[in-house]
Amino acid sequence: MRGRFGPDLTSEQWCERRLLARINRATVEGLRREITPVSPADYMRFLLAWQGLTDDHQVEGPKGVGAVLDRLAGCSLPAAAWEAEILPARIRAYTPDLLDGLTTSGRYLRLKLHPSQGGKTPIRTTPIAILHRETAALWRADGPAETSGLSPALIGCWICSGPAAPASSLTW
Repeated sequence: MRGRFGPDLTSEQWCERRLLARINRATVEGLRREITPVSPADYMRFLLAWQGLTDDHQVEGPKGVGAVLDRLAGCSLPAAAWEAEILPARIRAYTPDLLDGLTTSGRYLRLKLHPSQGGKTPIRTTPIAILHRETAALWRADGPAETSGLSPALIGCWICSGPAAPASSLTW
């Protein structure tokens, strides 16, 4: 076989095909030996810490709420679970005012990403996602998000420049 078999070589080289295959196999086997899986317990500890579910990884205040929401972007969960279970488990001294401040300021939106999930009217079990306003358009690739009967012009205005209507019209 003819080619360049080294990263810093500029001239063409020749190598017998079987020898090149043997070198490749030895390289791949060596790389596989270097990578070892972690135990399920270690993986679970990592996931709990990464999701902020351990005491030493919990966050505080509005910036912490924003960080948690960014980490959970695109995750559709029951509307009632956000303030009852999801956010209090990840944020020290969580109060609903923290989330309300971010949504009423227009920095974050509560949207139903998959209109087929849940009923036509929002209830506590309706799956919603809480997204940063600037990235909301990225999550609409599979179709328009349901917005409780608001006009498309109003929705476009809200996504581009902040809330143009009371926050209660998009929150439950």
